[in-house]
Amino acid sequence: LALPWFILVQLRNPEFFDFFVLHEHFARFAQPGHNRPGQWWYFTVILLVGMMPWTPALPGVLRRSLSAPYGSRLNVERLLLIWTGVVLVFFSFSKSKLPAYILPVLPALALLIGRDVALRGRIELKWAALSSAAAGAAALAFALPHIMSLEQIAGNAIAYLPWFLAGSITLAGCALAAWWFSEHRAALAFLLLSFGSLASLQLWLSGLHGVDDNYSTEKFAEQFLGEGKDFAPELPFYSVGYFDPSLAFYLGRTLTLVSYRGELAPGIAAEPDRFVPTVEDFKRRWMETERAYAAMRPQTYELLRAEHLPMYMLATDRHRVIVSRDAGEPPLLAKPEGKVMALRRR
Repeated sequence: LALPWFILVQLRNPEFFDFFVLHEHFARFAQPGHNRPGQWWYFTVILLVGMMPWTPALPGVLRRSLSAPYGSRLNVERLLLIWTGVVLVFFSFSKSKLPAYILPVLPALALLIGRDVALRGRIELKWAALSSAAAGAAALAFALPHIMSLEQIAGNAIAYLPWFLAGSITLAGCALAAWWFSEHRAALAFLLLSFGSLASLQLWLSGLHGVDDNYSTEKFAEQFLGEGKDFAPELPFYSVGYFDPSLAFYLGRTLTLVSYRGELAPGIAAEPDRFVPTVEDFKRRWMETERAYAAMRPQTYELLRAEHLPMYMLATDRHRVIVSRDAGEPPLLAKPEGKVMALRRR
């Protein structure tokens, strides 16, 4: 299904195979140079946390699956165990690790647990409920002080606090109630535990919108441009010393990188004319043009301003500054209604 698309991309972009297949797959797996390290047990921990609240049921389920008798047809339990083991072992050897890599294991384990419940006609809820209650209490006792101490979101921690407290209390409360009913009203206990785990996760995630501006430029771009407008693409727009992909997206135009490659290095190597290698080269280009724009970190802005580089601040927050070469207003275009803004390839 996907091969025709990959062939078309390769025909139009000769560097695609080297970058996407070799660099993004084989090199990421075999080489540690992508700043995503992890110990060999990294995915085991992620898996145990990700299977909550049913993690305590896994040992019994796995034991019974291993001892399942062979039949004349396919042994489903062994197939699901092989599915789980192959994915877990394969990614544990990878030199580049991210939590989402282990997602293909979760359907196999969910099927194993569901099949075990269907065959036995019952599910062990007591330890699952107690472990979930302990997780909610641990979140309040240990994770909360850590969140409050994070410098990056210190200003937003108070706004996130009610969401975190609501999620932790929901998880602990529903889990304790499930434990109380686990012996005599298993169906109610199952529903309480399922609801508590899902609701607590949604509450924790929903509160993260309060810290969006630390990880995305959506609000920053809306304040700068005004809602429903794009930044006209005809003038140079530099990103000096760093690159935030979300800024390019929400500004609605390409940014020319200055003295920063990161994961875009293969693309830069293929099109070096669309890259400014040093800050000195940027300063020369900046002085030679009448109108241009640039985004940079506040520290970079202060250094360049100290060198008396002509810059007029258009927008700023704790993480970034947008400046212009002259004092004029930036050229803005209204976004076409009903269309989704896309990153321009550069």
